[in-house]
This record gives sequence, C-alpha cells and structure tokens, in this order.
Amino acid sequence: MKIAFRASPKPGAQRALHELSSRYGQAAVAEADFIVTLGGDGTALEALHEALAMPAKPVFAMRTDSSTGILCNSLRTHGLIERLQAASRVQLPVLQAEIEQAGGRSRVLFAINEIVLERQVFQQARLKVAVHGKGVPTSIKGDGLVLTTPIGSTGYNRAHDGPLLPLGSSLLALTGIGVLRSDYHIAQGRSQCHKEHSS
Repeated sequence: MKIAFRASPKPGAQRALHELSSRYGQAAVAEADFIVTLGGDGTALEALHEALAMPAKPVFAMRTDSSTGILCNSLRTHGLIERLQAASRVQLPVLQAEIEQAGGRSRVLFAINEIVLERQVFQQARLKVAVHGKGVPTSIKGDGLVLTTPIGSTGYNRAHDGPLLPLGSSLLALTGIGVLRSDYHIAQGRSQCHKEHSS
C-alpha cells in the first residue's frame, strides 16, 4: 500500500512523520492509495483540499499530542496498514461558490468546512437568499452569513449559534452573523443558495 504523509510543522507531527515515513515509505500524492495527515484539523483540511483534484483519494487524519481536532483519529505508529483497511469511509460534501468581485472578475471557490459571506463596509448588509433558486428570497439584514457542511458545523457556525449537523449527512446550515433575528436554516441534498446584496 502506498501512503503519502502530510504533517503539521509542529515538532510532534514532524517526529511522527519521520517515524512513519521510515516505517511505511513516502509516496507522491498522485500515486498514493491514501493520504495520511499528522497534526490537527487544519492539516487534515489542507490535505482534503489537495485531494479535491483527485477523486476517490481517501484522507486518514491522525491527531498529534499538541494538536486539537475532531476530524482526527488518535496517533499510533504501529498497525497503520490495518487501520487504513478497517477505517470507515465518510463522504464529505464540498461547497462551491461562484464569486463575482468588484470590477466584474469572477472566481470559483471550494470549501469543506464553510463559506462565509461578510459585509465589507461599515453599513449593515442587506442580503436576499433563495434555496435552490426557487420561491421568494428571504431578506436578511446583518453582518453576513455562514453556509456550513456537517464537518464545519462545530466551529465558526457554532460561534454564531448555528446548529450541529450529523457527520455523514447531506445537510447544510445557513446561519446569520449579527442578523436582527438570530436564525438558521437547514437544507438537504444538492442545495444551491443564491445571494444578492446591496449596501
């Protein structure tokens, strides 16, 4: 089995990288059967973004002592091949945002945790949101919105009183930032949120 290791720059992760790559080898990501991360959630998310360009490339994250993260398994240097073979696979939804910037330039961004839309001026943002592009758009006034996946629902979304979403589900949450009414909305499946704003 070919493994590509990705590690945080922290000393504990670097020691684990040295031990694991000495024991199991170090493959190029494109040739690897698995990407194994050493560190915390940040390292795991970087590897997941790297794997977006390579369909069906599994990422197995291990947490080092000095790191935090709910995405990670415990760090053990022995029996890694057996752990990889026995691991349960969880499909993670990926958010896609088509952004039109001032001046007309557009970009496509991908996110695994969340997409945050925040006002860029001192005035309150007035947003109109429609799910699936259907129905009457909901008008929201406030500082912005957080669109989150289950994996991202524990962080920034929770800081704004958004819901926790079950890992492995196809739910998405739309949570207001500093809105007049502290609300969130949950959508399922391949939801599309269209947003218009005026300042």
